[in-house]
Amino acid sequence: MKNYRTSFFATFAMSLTFLSFADDTATLIPEQATSSSPTPAAPTLEITPDEIISSRTVVRPDQTITIQEVVPQDIPLPPAAPTPAPVTPEQQAARAARIANRTEHRMTMLSCTVHSDEANGTTRTHIRWTSQGKTPTEFYEAWSNVNFHHLTHLHAFNKANITHNVMFGIGDQSSTQAATRAAQAGKTYSPPTIPELPADSTTQPTYAITQGNPAEADLAALDGLHELYPQHHAAFIAKSATLKAENARRAAELAANPPDPTPNLIIRYWTPEKTIAEKLQEQQEAQTKQGGDQ
Repeated sequence: MKNYRTSFFATFAMSLTFLSFADDTATLIPEQATSSSPTPAAPTLEITPDEIISSRTVVRPDQTITIQEVVPQDIPLPPAAPTPAPVTPEQQAARAARIANRTEHRMTMLSCTVHSDEANGTTRTHIRWTSQGKTPTEFYEAWSNVNFHHLTHLHAFNKANITHNVMFGIGDQSSTQAATRAAQAGKTYSPPTIPELPADSTTQPTYAITQGNPAEADLAALDGLHELYPQHHAAFIAKSATLKAENARRAAELAANPPDPTPNLIIRYWTPEKTIAEKLQEQQEAQTKQGGDQ
């Protein structure tokens, strides 16, 4: 990794480290297919009037809560898990191979603010993160020419035989809106001091360290993200646009059909005749007897 330092002066001096990338190029981890099977609904209890032992109602200005004691209900236990089959030598060998090839995992949390300068037509991301495994903890900051909104769907990637899991906290800052808010408050907006970075992030994704002196291990996640961007920026941008549109659709749907924040409730309870432990024991005894009869 090639490092060199320079400095610039605005209202104050800031030390920068511009970084190129190591030879161990980052690679994407294929997304895991999610199961589309719906979660089974909880069983619905049909309570007849003669099963209600007592009932009382709590009336609030915006909600009515009815609390009822009912006769004990017989809720069937979920079926017991089947006895697992013995592990074969082939399965043991496959497990040993997975363990032998298991990569190191690292988690990095990035706090990001995407700054939009409408006057200059530029977008820069201010990144904050902390060291790993150091006491005391060190705090780092950097500026990137990559719009990190394009990366927030990316949760993991491989680099140098290490799996990097990344979590993003992200917000936005508009120079025009910030200047307007400052003027309304009778103040003058002072924009952040941002280092000079290449204009085209798709061909020259670059970041500059503006606080701290992170080691290579502390930079690995940031390096990987900037390595992946020129390879996959079109897909990343499309994915970001799709997620943004979906979030807008959900927000509009929720605004048009807001849920009742305080629905009326009926709370039913009973004292079970047998505890869950007793029922489980009975279930196990029945299964044991059934197995002995076969």
